[in-house]
Amino acid sequence: MTISETEQQRLQALMSYTILDSLPEAEYDAITQIAAHICQTPISLITFLDTERQWFKAAQGFTLKETPRQYSFCAHAIQTPTLLMEVMDARVDERFAQNPLTLSDPPVIFYAGVPLVDEAGQALGTLCVIDHQPRHLSDQQATSLKSLAQQVVSLLKLRRSQTLLSQANQLLNDTNALLQAVVSSCPAGLTLFEPVYSNGELTDFKYVFTNVANAVIAGRSVEQMTGNTLNTLFSTAVTTGLFDRLKTVQQTGQPLHLQWQVTVEHEQIWCNLSMVSIGERVLLCVQDISQLKRTEQQLQAQTETLEQHVAERTLTIGQLSAWQNAILEHAGQAIISTDINGIVRTTNRAIEQLLGYKPEELIGCVVQIEPGPPENPVPLVSYQPSSDLPTSELLKTALETDGFFHIECLILGKRGQRIPVFMTASTLKDEGGTVTGYVGTATDISALKAAEEKAEKTSRELKIFFERALDLHCITSLDGHFLKVNQAWTETLGYLAEEIEGHYFLDFIHPDDRDDSLQTYQTPVIDGFVNRYQHKDGSYRLIQWRAKRYEKLIYSSARDITERKKAEDALRESEQRFREIAENVDEVFWIQSANPFQLLYINPAYERVFGITSQRLYDDPYSFLNAVIPEDRPMVEAAFERYRQGEEIPAQYRVQGGDGLIRWLNVRSFVMKDRGGIPLRCIGIASDITDMKEKELVLQQSLIREQELNKLKSQFVATASHEFRTPLATIQSSVDLIRMHLERSIQGPPPAVSRHLETIEREIANFSELLTDILTIGKIDVGRIPFHPEPVDLVALTNRVIETHFADRKDNRVVDVLIEGEPERVSVDQKLISHVLVNLLSNAFKFSQSNPKLLIRFGAQLVISVIDQGIGIPAEEQAHLFQTFFRAKNVVNIHGSGLGLVIVREFVELHGGTIRIDSVEHEGTTVTFTLLKG
Repeated sequence: MTISETEQQRLQALMSYTILDSLPEAEYDAITQIAAHICQTPISLITFLDTERQWFKAAQGFTLKETPRQYSFCAHAIQTPTLLMEVMDARVDERFAQNPLTLSDPPVIFYAGVPLVDEAGQALGTLCVIDHQPRHLSDQQATSLKSLAQQVVSLLKLRRSQTLLSQANQLLNDTNALLQAVVSSCPAGLTLFEPVYSNGELTDFKYVFTNVANAVIAGRSVEQMTGNTLNTLFSTAVTTGLFDRLKTVQQTGQPLHLQWQVTVEHEQIWCNLSMVSIGERVLLCVQDISQLKRTEQQLQAQTETLEQHVAERTLTIGQLSAWQNAILEHAGQAIISTDINGIVRTTNRAIEQLLGYKPEELIGCVVQIEPGPPENPVPLVSYQPSSDLPTSELLKTALETDGFFHIECLILGKRGQRIPVFMTASTLKDEGGTVTGYVGTATDISALKAAEEKAEKTSRELKIFFERALDLHCITSLDGHFLKVNQAWTETLGYLAEEIEGHYFLDFIHPDDRDDSLQTYQTPVIDGFVNRYQHKDGSYRLIQWRAKRYEKLIYSSARDITERKKAEDALRESEQRFREIAENVDEVFWIQSANPFQLLYINPAYERVFGITSQRLYDDPYSFLNAVIPEDRPMVEAAFERYRQGEEIPAQYRVQGGDGLIRWLNVRSFVMKDRGGIPLRCIGIASDITDMKEKELVLQQSLIREQELNKLKSQFVATASHEFRTPLATIQSSVDLIRMHLERSIQGPPPAVSRHLETIEREIANFSELLTDILTIGKIDVGRIPFHPEPVDLVALTNRVIETHFADRKDNRVVDVLIEGEPERVSVDQKLISHVLVNLLSNAFKFSQSNPKLLIRFGAQLVISVIDQGIGIPAEEQAHLFQTFFRAKNVVNIHGSGLGLVIVREFVELHGGTIRIDSVEHEGTTVTFTLLKG
């Protein structure tokens, strides 16, 4: 997956805060709690979006720590960093309708998120609230959520500032420690003088510090010199001119180098003195060159015999040169010299071990020092082959200013590796003091850095373990005062750390436990002692202690066992209740271990039902088979073997007890398994179902009789309907002949005769309709209703039904059709659905005077409602609407068979749907049926 440059910049900004996978922090948790409270939602989250996940720094009402970014609502929110994104109902939002989070249980329905935008304009994540139902934030809630998001960004800025400050302090401490080590081990004497003024005039210099080498040269101890003044320790400092030279360097700022002869413990020694101004102070470097001076004096005295000793001196010089070359060649530190332009001229073999370069590969390369980035400001040293590159300004400026330079940095090796080193560099000068080049040494500090990182990691782990442990950890003094407590004290007892630290431990203990607690506290080791500590709310918690005394402190670990003690008490009470129940019920109850297969418990009901003692079953698990009647024994033996293998076996069989009665038993077994699926225990219950078996026999006989009666009823209905239709057809034909004869007469049919003919025809139609409904009910009873669903255009089907049955009515009323949602083809039986629509719309026309409404709603389900504003149904009779031949009391004068709704419900249920009737008398009725789309 290719990441855009904009997204890369956002991810880099996110990583700079080191927030991902960090531990929970109370400040962030508090913000989610406030957000959930203000917005009245069950869930509030602070999320940060990585490349493939969204990670939750804080969560209210949500247990997961991260979810895939591809399903994230927040990934959409950060696309508009300046706006609050609100999804009032994800189910109708095309972006999230099919999202697994929307389809989960419980679902994510409502979402509102404010992007967390840093000062660079990068959206790092969101502060969001979530609900399982549709809703909308008020303006005040939205404003508050934005303010809380700004608070999260402020916490992120503070976190990064604290991280950078900690890194800077560590680097400063390391640098100071290294400088102290160099000064202490330097073979040359080093002293830092601070000027002493009297009446505005410089009168003396005070030793700020001096190293051991200088103390040896001066014949004093470091303690004697530090803090004392030059003239106090050395009264000849003025007369010999040392004080004046120091004063000149201090006032002019110009360095001074000279040779000096002093008397130490009655011995004359020569020194090379270097005086350098450092601000108001003066750094004095003293190198004992007495040996060199004595050598010069010897050379001066032996000038006459110089020719005789030339060969000897040449040999000595050669040996010294070889010695120096050996030091250069075999030194453990990498040493490199360059010219004034930073081009490498010489290097020793140690460079190959450090960087992988052979010495000849570096000759002619240019030393480059590049400052590190702000987040890791350690400089990077490299060797570039181009001789056109200028000398690094960092190195050049430092050396030209002080003549020496030291720094902790990284050196780029031949294979591209970055090696941490401590580098020192100094200038090379000719006899005239002109800088001719530079020399530098590099010491590998990889092991030191690794040790520091390991120590820092260990310290951090110990701190996290102490602060975030679930148990209560504390450190107390021997006199019983708390010195340090962890966060668990607040979570367990409600006190903040500052409310406990410094207080006497007995102040928190129940008065009845104080004497024992004080006595136990005096022992060197405490293991398992329990006492009662007072919670901040005034209640008491049971605390179990382990502690050990070390030197003058006591280190303790404790655990709140209040709930465990309650659970143990509840378990004992539960076991007692179990025995009381198990030993007094009529069912046989037992428990067996799985491996080994052994009876652990059986209640007294066993002896009464099986007529065999419980002890015999403990001795022989197969002994119960003696009570099983012979016809059922093979089946029971086979089931028992499967039961022994850990299978849950339901079985019904007969036993003959000690009283000689045969009983039917229903036996059920349950297997308890461990997390790996290995059976641990088997639990069984045997219930006496003799009465139930006898009732089943009676019911089976009744069922057979009822089935025979239903068959006779269906045959009678079919025969009667056929026989009734024949005379009806004859009556209808006779009516048609009479009407035709009367219409052919000159006078036409008398009005009274026409009225009676219409009554006869209407009753024939009603009776024919009744016969059709009776036949349909008969088919339903025997399950012979054909059902052939197929994809249908329901809107077109509805229009055909209305056009066929309800168009051109004499009262000019019509069906008002309303469509909601996007129409689509649905799988239904056209004939059955048409019958349902005709029946419901006929009722709507029959029982009202206004236009009925037909509402079709397409969505996750198909919902069809027929609505009228007619006479309605009395409330007390609505429960009987689906009973055969039932008619409400307010429709006795309106034609109907009382079978229509019964048939409608059967046809709807054949489609797997449901039907509901909502009605208010004198106001109207709504009949709604719902079908699953298929």
